[in-house]
Amino acid sequence: FPSHDTRLELNRIREQSDSIIVMQPGQQSELMYRYEFETLIAGEKGSGKTQASIVWLVRGNLDVPDKDKSQTDILYINNPLFHAAVIRKNVDDLNQWIEDAKRVYGTNGDKLGATYTKQPSEFAWPCGARVICTHMSSSDSYTRLTGQSITRLFWDEITFEPDVNVYEKIYSSIRSTHKDLRAQILLACNPEGPGLAWIKERFVRATLS
Repeated sequence: FPSHDTRLELNRIREQSDSIIVMQPGQQSELMYRYEFETLIAGEKGSGKTQASIVWLVRGNLDVPDKDKSQTDILYINNPLFHAAVIRKNVDDLNQWIEDAKRVYGTNGDKLGATYTKQPSEFAWPCGARVICTHMSSSDSYTRLTGQSITRLFWDEITFEPDVNVYEKIYSSIRSTHKDLRAQILLACNPEGPGLAWIKERFVRATLS
């Protein structure tokens, strides 16, 4: 997943690949190189959060030199222990994310090699790696993540979750089961919603204090 933005480099990459994603300079590109456990990003619709999250969920350890890279370091979907999850605000938003992700992950072994199923809603790879897809419309729809070992979590519109305790329960499921897999949480939001107060307390005020 290159972050180069020069025409010469893009032309070279297009000649070698059927499809590529180019991260926009700035927040999108920087996100690919952040390895904090929790990251919160904000932006309006059209800011590229969706495309960035699709890449972020499966990208490997970009800070490892090429000569030292394992298959996991290249892409986490090469590791059978890799389980990720995406949570969106409602069914419609989730379905839109899934359609965008299909263009990258694949649907029947194409693209990056994933197979998509509706029941359960997830992308799965032959090695055993998977990305679970769920939404916030009902707490039961995503509390199924609790108790599992999830390596990476992308939670969009997190400020529409009013209960910090719900977040804490899922937070406790984000862990690594392999030395090359780094557990991470990526949260995205706009400055609105019933959960805005606890988000400010957790991220904004904690940073300023």
